[in-house]
Amino acid sequence: SRLDEAEAVAGAAAHAGAEAGGLLLLNATLKRRRGDVAAALALAERAPTPTRIAKMTRAELIAQCADRLDDAPRAFAAMVEMNAIKAAAPDAQSYDRAAFAAKLDRSRAQLTPAWVRGWTPLCVDKRQAPVFLLGFPRSGTTLLDTMLRGHPRIAVLEELPMLERVNAALGGPERVARLNEIQAAHLREVYFSTLAEQRPPPGRDIVIDKLPFHIADTVLIHRLFPNARFIFALRHPCDAVLSCFMQNFQVNFGMAAFLDIEHAAKLYDSAMAYWTHCTELLPLNTYTLRYESLITDAEGEMRALMEFLKLDWDEGVLAHQQNAAGRTRVRTPSYWQVTEKLYTRASGRWLRYRAQLAPVLPMLERWAARFGY
Repeated sequence: SRLDEAEAVAGAAAHAGAEAGGLLLLNATLKRRRGDVAAALALAERAPTPTRIAKMTRAELIAQCADRLDDAPRAFAAMVEMNAIKAAAPDAQSYDRAAFAAKLDRSRAQLTPAWVRGWTPLCVDKRQAPVFLLGFPRSGTTLLDTMLRGHPRIAVLEELPMLERVNAALGGPERVARLNEIQAAHLREVYFSTLAEQRPPPGRDIVIDKLPFHIADTVLIHRLFPNARFIFALRHPCDAVLSCFMQNFQVNFGMAAFLDIEHAAKLYDSAMAYWTHCTELLPLNTYTLRYESLITDAEGEMRALMEFLKLDWDEGVLAHQQNAAGRTRVRTPSYWQVTEKLYTRASGRWLRYRAQLAPVLPMLERWAARFGY
């Protein structure tokens, strides 16, 4: 996001005789970041694409610019092209696009009242439990993360491996029910020792562990930290799924579903079915924050969230642009958006793509109705 420096590098590269085609894509990106989307689109269309990465970059730029210019068919077609290029790579082909949704479906089927009644009782750890920030990707978690960092008592840890290591030490989700005190204490120690490795800033005693797909770990979190608090980021289902499809994520077990709109919608359906099932069956301490409300009434929403976290109000949570500028790295593809002023153009964007979303609208609109949209 250091655009002045980036433009200086681009100028120096041109002066040094850098390959013109690559500079076209770089300058198109800079034009888009500066808000000159028509010029960015023209440059991207002229850029040669000798490599797979160049082809993906060009398609992504065209999609972003066409979207800002309200050309939904062109934007969607460009993202189909970009995702097809990604899907053809050997690493992407090693992932089953349906696998994560199937895992969530199995977890939901396992979570029955009888299963919960059979759990071995565990004591509450004396250390303060983390707060878990989760939700479907592209539901405002990075914006909320950046705002929360403005509070002097909050440390947000973005997509770090604490629970990943706990899961590895657990040895399989079927062991959650049979955990005894010694095993649970060991797993908590794995979590907190990994947390200590990340070196949260001193004095920031409220740790927020942010990863959207921590949804899949809800039962494990509840078993180890029964007094944990959950912040659930919610966005209109159609906007969330569309945004995931139109985002250039790195392909992995969870993100492989976003290579096509049908699998993306099925993953949303499975994730929300599991999350709502967990909230109905387990005594979770949850707070739901709607993206649409956050961008229209940031202060009101953040004041309510501070009450949930039992923290005094601090104006720093409203300075998200300054908070973003102070971050050395944002680990998600939303890095360039959190440096902008709050905007509403992404809210209701799916309406322009109704024709392209037609195959998945019945599934997503059921959730929209359930969530009161």
